[in-house]
Parts: sequence; structure tokens; C-alpha cells
Amino acid sequence: MNGFHLNGDYKNSGVCDFHYRPFTLEADFLAAHAVQKMLLRSEKNHIEDFYRPAPQGWKNKTVAFQNLRAENGLLISYQRTADGKHSLTVKATQDGSWYLCSTHCWVTLQAGQTQSYQWTEENKK
Repeated sequence: MNGFHLNGDYKNSGVCDFHYRPFTLEADFLAAHAVQKMLLRSEKNHIEDFYRPAPQGWKNKTVAFQNLRAENGLLISYQRTADGKHSLTVKATQDGSWYLCSTHCWVTLQAGQTQSYQWTEENKK
């Protein structure tokens, strides 16, 4: 879904009484939101990376993201290499507890604390 909107009468031509910025680009924000939703799901303090299936073109490639913000201010960085090694780092911007679905464990952190995890596909099974 893309959106491009003209907001009111930006040329002051008398068409309407609303005079705003010329336009907004919702398309950029919707695309960014869709990518973030594919990479990270955060609900009720449960954090799941790669919630949506990744495109087939990513299957044997290194995929990574840094500092995506999850629920309650948790910053998530994740990397999966082409050879199946995973690395997950979480950093709390406020005190809290979160369940990390990919590691099957709860993490409790205070603001500013960081926790890192590493695993391979073989270790996870």
C-alpha cells in the first residue's frame, strides 16, 4: 500500500481554506513499516525476529538489522549469516523483562544493559 497525498491548497489558489505542507509521502513510511514487521514482531513483551517469512532470495545470504525498536524500548540487533550462524543482541532503554522467541528464554534488563546470544541451526534443534 502506498500513499501520496496533497494537503489542502498549498498554492493559495482559493480552492480551500487549508494551507499545509505541499504533500506527505506515506509510501516511504509504509514500506519501512512493512520491512520492520517482517524482521521483528513485538507484542506483550514477546519478541520474535523474522516473524514474517523472509523472501527466498535471502535464504543463503547474510541478513542483519541493527537497533530496531521493539515494545517497551528494547533495541534489537540481529544477524544470520549464510552458513547458519545467528547473533542476537538486545539493549534495554528502560527496565523490563522480555521473552525472546528465537532463544526460548526470558531476559530481564535494567536501562542501559545489553545481552547477547549466539547459536547455529544445529544447536537450536
